[in-house]
Amino acid sequence: MLHFIYMEPEKTQSNPEANSSVPPAPVKAETVPAMASEQKLPGVFALLSEGFSFARDRVDLVALMLASSALLYLLFEEGGEGLFALSFLSPVAYVGLLVFAFVGYFLTTLALVLAVTTTDQRQSLSTLIRSTPALILPFLWVATLTGFAVMGGFMIFIIPGIIISGYLSFIYFTLVRENKRGLEALMRSHELVEGKWWGVVLRIMGVYILLAFMSFALAFIVSMVIKVLPIGPAGVMSSTDLWFSIMSSVSGVVAIRSLMVLYEARAAVVPVAEPKNRGLYLTFTIIGVFITAAMIALLIFLFASDSSVIDSYEVTNQDWLENKEATRELRDVNLEEFKALPESEAVLNMEGEVTEQ
Repeated sequence: MLHFIYMEPEKTQSNPEANSSVPPAPVKAETVPAMASEQKLPGVFALLSEGFSFARDRVDLVALMLASSALLYLLFEEGGEGLFALSFLSPVAYVGLLVFAFVGYFLTTLALVLAVTTTDQRQSLSTLIRSTPALILPFLWVATLTGFAVMGGFMIFIIPGIIISGYLSFIYFTLVRENKRGLEALMRSHELVEGKWWGVVLRIMGVYILLAFMSFALAFIVSMVIKVLPIGPAGVMSSTDLWFSIMSSVSGVVAIRSLMVLYEARAAVVPVAEPKNRGLYLTFTIIGVFITAAMIALLIFLFASDSSVIDSYEVTNQDWLENKEATRELRDVNLEEFKALPESEAVLNMEGEVTEQ
């Protein structure tokens, strides 16, 4: 249990024989599974320590994540009427700014993944951003396959979806660090987690739970302080949701680095092998695609049905109004014709006397 909470990541020891002409002794293939299954993973606090150290060293990435997440919050939650008073923008300009914010956040996330996974973690921010376009399509493709596979698993009594989610914890690291593409990234992640599913999943859950708790606590404290002190527009600046969004972006940097440390620990003892479980993930992906298509078709059908009901109601209501108007016109015409008759004046006088009585 103590190993789960805290254990230092394994450091690579310098080998004095590395520069000698004597080649290292080969590792027997049958010992690899034993090494992988008996490995002691870094604890939650050790992972968080690595993550916070990385965030401290890459303040530029943290600042970029803060800016993009804060802009998304103000556009999405405040509707453009918050801190920057964007309500003067036209709908087209507002949508354009929203798309720009989403694209910026996506590219920032890619740059963060690159910064975490690259061997040179001191690459400049401009270099990282210039490297992101080459990863956009592979990243989206892997994310799409993962989403369909997990959805297919959840459709089969939920538990398979949870299991698959755990096995696919390292997909983006295998994509960038090992240059795996498509299903190969999923299968390599499965290979890395295999034999240590509980250890990996519990550590990931521990990291995210602690970060969420710290983010909410800090956001609550900051918002309370701003409500007491006259700092900025209180309506937005004192919003706990805004500060939670900001703190969550910082936590995202810490979390991704923590997961990378966990990935490196597993990759050090699990060599790349022939891809396995292709049929399994292909099956779950196909199930997810069919489920998604069925849900979209159902939504279209329901929308069309609602539209037809509304149109039918509007037509019926319009017919009723037209009939009512025609009845009123007919009544007015009949009344005028009745008044034109010689006997009508006597009848009307009699109705007036009865009313007075």
